[in-house]
Amino acid sequence: EMAIYTLELINNDPTILPGVTLVMDTVADCRIDTRALKEAIMFYYLMLQIVQTYLSIDTGESTTKNNTYWGVIGPGSSEVSLPTAKLLGLFDISQISYAPTSPTLSDKQRYPYFFRTIASDTFQVDAMIQILKRNNWQYVSFIHDNNAYGNAAFDAFKSQIENTTICMAVNIRVPRTPDQQIIVDAVNSLLSKDKARVVVAFVSTSTLAKLVGRVADLGYANHFQWIGSDSWNASDEESMYQVIDGSLTFIGHSRPDNEFEHNLRQITLQESLSRNIFFAHYLAWSHHCSLQGNSNNSLPPCDGNLTLPNSTRIIPMLQTSANTVLAFAHAFNNAQRDLCNGTVCDEFKMLSGQKIREYLRNVSFIDGNQDTFHFDDLQDGPASYDVLRYNGRDRIWRKVGIYLNGESYEKGRGNITSLCSDSCPANQYMLISGTKSCCWHCISCEINSIVTYNVTSNLRNISTCKSCGSEHVADPNFQVCLPVPTDFLSFAHGWVWGVLCVSCVGLILTIITFALYAWNWETALVRASGRELSSMILIGVLLTFMLTFFFCFKPTKALCVMRRLSTGLSFTIIYSAVLVKTMRISFIFNSLGKKLIKDYKKLLRPMPQLILALVLTAVEVFLLIIWFVMQPPKVLKTRSNHHVVDYLQCEGMISHYLIIGLLYPILLVLLCTYYAIKVRKVPTGFNEAKHIGFAVYTALVICIAQIPTYLVNTSTNIVLRDAIYCLGNSLNGLIILFAMFGPKIYIIVFRPQKNNQ
Repeated sequence: EMAIYTLELINNDPTILPGVTLVMDTVADCRIDTRALKEAIMFYYLMLQIVQTYLSIDTGESTTKNNTYWGVIGPGSSEVSLPTAKLLGLFDISQISYAPTSPTLSDKQRYPYFFRTIASDTFQVDAMIQILKRNNWQYVSFIHDNNAYGNAAFDAFKSQIENTTICMAVNIRVPRTPDQQIIVDAVNSLLSKDKARVVVAFVSTSTLAKLVGRVADLGYANHFQWIGSDSWNASDEESMYQVIDGSLTFIGHSRPDNEFEHNLRQITLQESLSRNIFFAHYLAWSHHCSLQGNSNNSLPPCDGNLTLPNSTRIIPMLQTSANTVLAFAHAFNNAQRDLCNGTVCDEFKMLSGQKIREYLRNVSFIDGNQDTFHFDDLQDGPASYDVLRYNGRDRIWRKVGIYLNGESYEKGRGNITSLCSDSCPANQYMLISGTKSCCWHCISCEINSIVTYNVTSNLRNISTCKSCGSEHVADPNFQVCLPVPTDFLSFAHGWVWGVLCVSCVGLILTIITFALYAWNWETALVRASGRELSSMILIGVLLTFMLTFFFCFKPTKALCVMRRLSTGLSFTIIYSAVLVKTMRISFIFNSLGKKLIKDYKKLLRPMPQLILALVLTAVEVFLLIIWFVMQPPKVLKTRSNHHVVDYLQCEGMISHYLIIGLLYPILLVLLCTYYAIKVRKVPTGFNEAKHIGFAVYTALVICIAQIPTYLVNTSTNIVLRDAIYCLGNSLNGLIILFAMFGPKIYIIVFRPQKNNQ
């Protein structure tokens, strides 16, 4: 009806083929190739008769015919079009079809005179693959008829998914008329791949109805997402629609033609009998009645005023049918313009098959979609499809997208996933199972490894594990090996500021003490306290507070040297001077000391005492030199036991070699403690002995707690360990400062009158 309607529009248009009336003879192929071949042969025989009748004009013989046949429209299926096109091509008869989509028909060596207004299934397959990609459906089944149409579609699908992430779970071929056992086996094969939820189908509507019916009988009505070829939407199989809710299919891109639909619904059965007998038969079938002369007497006769029922759905794929007529008309119009300048001449009437083919190849016109239509190099129509989704509730196909130069689509039914294997967790890699690259097992990587991906020929990321080694660590997503983070006592740690505050306070107090001592250098109190040894003690205390700053920056070789020196020398300088002081007090109040003082009175003078303290300090310097020789200072990385981080440390400060630098200062502290105990009962007027005793007792307690903690904690939290070590040293310095110098500073500042006593 669409072709006849279009033909009438052309004949009523004075701008197209003036003086020429196009006539269409319609025959039925019944979708059977042998029937179509028979009709084609009869058509060719009739064409020869008409041509001969036309040629008799030149011989003077009378004739009532002055028209000719120029081409064939149809058939509507690939299976029927293939033999028909081969036959018509032998006689140079151009054929334009509106529905067959087999890629085989694009072979112009075999079918040079075949044209079609719809694209090859190669593009329909591409549209399907784009839908699969958009929905991330990677594991699909394919079922097709075992004929030229289905096999060509399968070959195109198989070829096009080779370079994609899509793979087939199962491929099923079914014969043209499958029996029940074949249907059962096909459905069982589909269900055996339970993760392949998407089925691409290139089968006849009758086969499709049997398949989905079997699926429904087994209770899997909503299990599959069906994607069907362009034949689905025209199916009238009622049982099929119970199972395919949400299914997708394709038709040639076409806009609704409201004027045609209005005219179609006005055509009566009586008019159809003389206009289009096939439409008359359709009206009789729709109204369950029989035409006059029909042998089926079980149905009542049809009323001649019957029209198309309102419930009848007009299939949207109509423009491809209209374009077949338009293509012939515009090709003939171009030939008439070129050969006859818009009139009717003999050259135009005698168009050869080759000439008609050339005009068809170059034809171009605006179709009912308001698109420019022309045949491509393979004499196929434009690759444009409307994507339809079936709505089970409304029982209609709705347009949800368009395929035209890669347009996108809406999704299918629900949230269906069709994957052979789910994505692996971040710390696992894919172990491909079998030959299907979309099926794998997830295997955990070893500790401190990342998952790497290699793009294969089908664009799939195949993952493997890669160890990051000892110098790198896997990121939280297990994708990149990052350098192992380093940590050290720095200003980035909150508690460092507390340690630094203590050290800074100590430095300031030490400098103030130095200044007050220097300002009151000649006073009685300062001279009585032993100016030289007191200055030496203050230098040691100052070095103790500075030790914190050597620990608060990123370790370098120079800083490692300073750490060793300050660790050993600060204590040695302090307690060498303190030891000399306590020994002096002990000698003064000891009977043996009193006798020695009479003989060696000069030993109690400041200079000999200072020299003795320096000699005691030199011993530590000698030990430090041995330490440097045995283990040169350098920066080491120590891996934490609890988390992946490398602590930057100075070699020698974390091992038993540290004893070399600390053993001697500890010995000095013990000696100071011994003498402090001995002089604890000196006369009350000699208060410095008590101050020294308090200082060394406290220092001994700090050493007992600090040094073992430092040595044991070598790989847990080095930053906290160093902070505690620095804080312990600073507290030691503050105790010395307050215990030994606090009382004197108090007198100098607040009781200056006592400074003369």
